[in-house]
Amino acid sequence: MHAQRTVLYDRHAEAGARFIEFGGWEMPLHYRAGALAEHHICRNSAALFDVSHMTQFLVTGRDAAGAISRACSCDADTIAVGSSSYALLCRDDGGIIDDVFVYRTETERFLIVANAARAEIDRTTISERVERDGASFRDISAETAMLALQGPRAHAIAEALLPPEVAALERFGICTVEFEGTPLEAARTGYTGEDGLELFIAGSGAERLWDRILETGDAIAVDVLPAGLAARDTLRLEAGFALYGHELTEEITPVEARLLWACDMDHEFIGRDAILARNAEGPARRLQRLVMEEGGVPRESYTVVDSEGQPRGTVVSGGRAPTLDRFIANAYVDTALSATVQLAIQIHGTARAARRHSGPYYRSSYRRIATTPQLFDRDGVALVIHK
Repeated sequence: MHAQRTVLYDRHAEAGARFIEFGGWEMPLHYRAGALAEHHICRNSAALFDVSHMTQFLVTGRDAAGAISRACSCDADTIAVGSSSYALLCRDDGGIIDDVFVYRTETERFLIVANAARAEIDRTTISERVERDGASFRDISAETAMLALQGPRAHAIAEALLPPEVAALERFGICTVEFEGTPLEAARTGYTGEDGLELFIAGSGAERLWDRILETGDAIAVDVLPAGLAARDTLRLEAGFALYGHELTEEITPVEARLLWACDMDHEFIGRDAILARNAEGPARRLQRLVMEEGGVPRESYTVVDSEGQPRGTVVSGGRAPTLDRFIANAYVDTALSATVQLAIQIHGTARAARRHSGPYYRSSYRRIATTPQLFDRDGVALVIHK
């Protein structure tokens, strides 16, 4: 079976994209400028991502809020119209099926955005759960394109191109406007650790929107580049965001993944009781952020060892953090291990020292106007940004 292509595939090819298969889609890994340049321009100006491979579901009808609340970890009744929430879709035993974003666009109309690689199980699980509670479900992925304009100067481009309601959005807000005669939903959300927008538009309008964003950047002298999955991954890793299939799986609960903050325990949802029980008993392993103190590139599946060389965990994501100019990793580490024990990662047969980091590695100010973003070490001391 051939990988699917988004409606912007030709634009990517024209821009010199190198493609890879991801979640059943043929997606840009990076463009001519390279992944490092794309990472830095997102941190310092603006980057444009095609994320149309992600799935988009509509849940509507009487008590749609209640149906969503029972289906996933957020209490949708508490989401104001024009706002959104991060949430987890869990199994009965608390294992994470997927992490999603839930947008409330009208009183009983919700847009749910989920991961491409989990499209089939998400579609089945969410539709069964909400329809059982009387709500209506529709998969609009095939007809919807999704772009992410991210970075401290993203809003300068939006202010010059889009209606004023977009510039007025609060963090996690969403509004519906028109772009050159086509309805556009704009949300002040993202997956890079920077301020910015995620834009939902009918596929027929995607190429025009893509072109106009890049043209507007040129017109107002704001540096903006298309960016691919490689930069998206290094950006999210620095910002401390989970990636399904790495930090999150069906065998991991929100307790191990340090995502209890994404679970509103004051309402009933599928998996809640199991999550409470796991939290009470204490997990065997928990997600830790590590910074390499010795040379070596930490990769997925590498073993974390203690000072005696005994296996104590496994790396689930790792690589270079371009903004910090350091190598970092996320790993599941034994909770019984004292916080004072020196850790190391086995890299090509050699244990390379790594220290725990309370994280996230990178923290943005999320201000509307571009400011210098800040990095913090484990003690909250500001670090220098390497541009």
